[in-house]
Amino acid sequence: MIKSGSIVTRYLGRELGFSMLAVSLVLLVIIMGGRLIKYLAQAAAGSIDPGVLASVMAYRLPAFLELILPLGFFLGILLGYGRLYVESEMTVLNACGISQSQVLRSTFIYASILAVCIAALSLWVSPWGLTKTAMLLQQQSSASAVERLTPGRFQKSSDGRRVTYVEANGDAKWQMKGIFMAVADQNGQRQQILVADEGRQQADDNNEGRYWILNEGSRYTLTPGQADVVRSHFAEYGAKIAESEAAREIDQAETLSTARLLRLEQPARDLAHLQWRLSLPVMIFVVTLLALPLAQVNPRQGRFAKLIPAILVYLAYLFLLSWARTQVVKGHISPYIGLWWVHLLFLAVGVALMWGPDWWRQQRYRQGLAAGKGVAS
Repeated sequence: MIKSGSIVTRYLGRELGFSMLAVSLVLLVIIMGGRLIKYLAQAAAGSIDPGVLASVMAYRLPAFLELILPLGFFLGILLGYGRLYVESEMTVLNACGISQSQVLRSTFIYASILAVCIAALSLWVSPWGLTKTAMLLQQQSSASAVERLTPGRFQKSSDGRRVTYVEANGDAKWQMKGIFMAVADQNGQRQQILVADEGRQQADDNNEGRYWILNEGSRYTLTPGQADVVRSHFAEYGAKIAESEAAREIDQAETLSTARLLRLEQPARDLAHLQWRLSLPVMIFVVTLLALPLAQVNPRQGRFAKLIPAILVYLAYLFLLSWARTQVVKGHISPYIGLWWVHLLFLAVGVALMWGPDWWRQQRYRQGLAAGKGVAS
């Protein structure tokens, strides 16, 4: 019995593995292809060096995988086990004494292995990769901001709030001479004009951002439509270089290490992101419970009969998790309730789909027996 059980487990794993790998590979190509096209457009605009695109995509790969693998596993169960139902192989297994609960236990073995891999990705590898990506994109953004400056021309920054004029380049690559800079605030109600003899570009201590450092100059603060101008002199003045669109698209909270999130410097935000990272491996077990009953199809229906409803259930699950995380960060949901109610909700749905029909048939059978005894008496 043990030997036959292990044979069935390996057979189910092989069927599940082939389907999961095929689906995950297709999803990975689609998602990475779309992201690569976006980065190529930014490289063509000059905000990213094309030579770093391979590194950026490699660093972002763990973040893609942690989202793709649960969906790939879910669809792998639907397609792989759906084929077994269509070709009546699952019926033969049931006739040989392999119950639905045994199939579930065998599937949970592979779900546990995958959950450990996803936990490693979401808790450690992915934040590290996103940190490297953010640093690389920020360096590219900052470097290109200086390299695109042409002496003798007024040039606008990528966010449209800064206009810079450089009279000449300095002796070193990051030095400038004769600098004029006009900076508008976000609502456009105030403007600052900076004039300096010389300046340079400098990174902060953590190399997470870069700044214009202007020496021996004046700052003029004015409001459009008013004659009042406030003038001040400075020996040294620092202005942060605006991030590019590629650098801004990465949430800084996603780059925080799991150890730092555990310190709970900002309880609501940190708990929300920590629970999101824990939710991804938990999701594997819940979608396994959801997918097994949804994979049961009639041979006449075909293996894709329940595919669209199943995908809608998965999307609802993922959407509610993302929505709950946002609400916890905003303070609308208690961080101690967090995302767990979503898992419990879909766990209840999975239990109802898995054992609900059998329970209902047993109840109907017992009612029939009771009714038959009543008639006989």
